[in-house]
Amino acid sequence: MAMVAARRGARPSAIKISIRKAQKSIMFSTGFFRAHNISAENSKFIRLGYDSEKKIIGLEFLKSDDKSGEALKLAYSKPGTSASCPVNPILISFDINVDLIAGDYLENAISGPQKIDGFSKNGFLLNVAKRIKK
Repeated sequence: MAMVAARRGARPSAIKISIRKAQKSIMFSTGFFRAHNISAENSKFIRLGYDSEKKIIGLEFLKSDDKSGEALKLAYSKPGTSASCPVNPILISFDINVDLIAGDYLENAISGPQKIDGFSKNGFLLNVAKRIKK
């Protein structure tokens, strides 16, 4: 095994995605972005989807706006290590009450990156049933 240098100022961060009721936003932790090599350089936009039968939210990170009208701009934090975007499009498009999806999604509720039929070649799935309700 090769020697790996420790990074100055490194802090632990949980792999977590949160959907906040009050802000009606979805937030991605630094830990999630680190684990999946997502950054402001390679992912400026996101697409959201929903499977109402399985109660699963789909996510696809995009490098640029694909002009489909489905891409949402990610708002990165000052150091660019975490981000958020509004979740209103999914609430309105699928007539979902924010209470039904709000909460924290930890590693056991997140799967991917994986192929999602009809949605993404390299997306993530959030299992609503496994979220931690706030």
